[in-house]
Amino acid sequence: MRLEVFDFENKQSFWEIYPELKLIPSFKALYDNDTDKKKRESSGVMWALQICLHPNSKVYNAPDKWEITKGRLVPKDYDWESTASQKLIEDFLNVTFTEAEKTLMNLDITLKERSKFLKSQKDLYRAVEQSTDVKEKLELIKLVKEFDTIITNTNKLMDEYNKVKKIVLDEETLNKKNISTSDDMGI
Repeated sequence: MRLEVFDFENKQSFWEIYPELKLIPSFKALYDNDTDKKKRESSGVMWALQICLHPNSKVYNAPDKWEITKGRLVPKDYDWESTASQKLIEDFLNVTFTEAEKTLMNLDITLKERSKFLKSQKDLYRAVEQSTDVKEKLELIKLVKEFDTIITNTNKLMDEYNKVKKIVLDEETLNKKNISTSDDMGI
């Protein structure tokens, strides 16, 4: 199921736009437990999920994306680490994304973590050059070789990422064609 609407202001009810998601038990529990007549809090949680998890969202890559939803879409003390929140995240990903999209997101996370690690190792080559202890230098050279292997494997991951991204784009194109065809047929 492709969710394309983003409402960072929580002006539209998520539940009015995507009522079928109330069929998912964790989402239904969220909805049912919202005591507000207009279900604004649960709608805000769902908008936050959409904005934080959808790759087309402008805040998808923000490192503090879950925090910026607090006080705006969800209560300031909302706990995104709670078991209930983690279940909502898991279900949202499982229901709204294809396997290719989930694979792409996982590769994206892996590449970001790998990039962060590689940046943290920037002084490794300098340490090899500056080392005067033979034993230490040999250990550092061994680390450099392992580091170079990581770089090579990262490039392979990037190739895999690009392949999966093409699959996702092909799925989206096919999906748009199917929607266009069904619209043309009056379905």
